[in-house]
Formats: sequence, structure tokens, C-alpha cells
Amino acid sequence: MFSIVPLGSQVDLHHPLKAEGIVVLQSTKNNISTTTETIRMLLLSSQDDQILHVSVRPSQNVIVFNSRTHNGNFGPEERVTIDHKIKSNSPTFTFYDHGDRFQVMIDYKTVIYYKKREGLTGPVTKIGYNADGTSFLSDALGVTQYESFASVYPRNI
Repeated sequence: MFSIVPLGSQVDLHHPLKAEGIVVLQSTKNNISTTTETIRMLLLSSQDDQILHVSVRPSQNVIVFNSRTHNGNFGPEERVTIDHKIKSNSPTFTFYDHGDRFQVMIDYKTVIYYKKREGLTGPVTKIGYNADGTSFLSDALGVTQYESFASVYPRNI
């Protein structure tokens, strides 16, 4: 199932993201540099809990992963360096729900396995996208949802 999430908004998923489910966010541009603004991609519950908060901070050369309840405090951050991980002209961010953790991929290469925080296990029902100013990605992201890898790679036997 395909939908669009414009910058500064949220979009409902076609069905809740469950274990083995996959969400792919696709940009049509990439103007990343060390002076570009922070962007955020949010995997949200129906209560607006941030099951997974991904903050890409080019000026710090870091991608930060975290979680929080709606209007609650963030837990401890998990960080990975950007180090040219976002390099294609149309970057793809993939979130694969393993049940107890998310496998996060950029351009189909794993950057982190993020363990779900206690009390924030979902299900994810919507995707948010925002930025501090202008996004280095496109003004809207394509959102594609799959129930499992079998949906991504159909077999014709």
C-alpha cells in the first residue's frame, strides 16, 4: 500500500504495523550537507506515542534513535554516525518490525537494530515527517507498507 506524507504532517498507515511488517519511506531528492537542518521521521501509535523517533542531524554527523510517550520524556538516545550513509539521490529509509525491535535500513543497508522500549511497543499506526526549517529530503516522502518480506519479494514457483 502506497501513500504520501508531506513535510510537517502525519499520514495513517493502511493497517497497523505488526511484527514482520515493513514500512519504506522514499525521498525524491537528497541535498544533505553539514549545514542542512535536522529532519525527523516518526513511527507513531494511535495515541501519538513515538514508538520510534529518528532524528537525522547532518550538522552533528549523527542519526539519533529514541522513543517517548505522547508529551512524555525521551529515553536514552542511540546514535550512529551518518558517514555517507545517506548518499543516493533518492534515499530510502526502511523500518522492519521484528516484534521486539526495529531493523532500520538506509538505502537497504542496516544502520541499527533499535530495541523497542517498554510500554512503547505499538502498534505503529501512522508516520510523521518534519524538519527544523527546510528538509534536505523531498517536501513529501513516499510511504510503502508491506505485511512481510514475502510481500516485498513475491515468489512465482
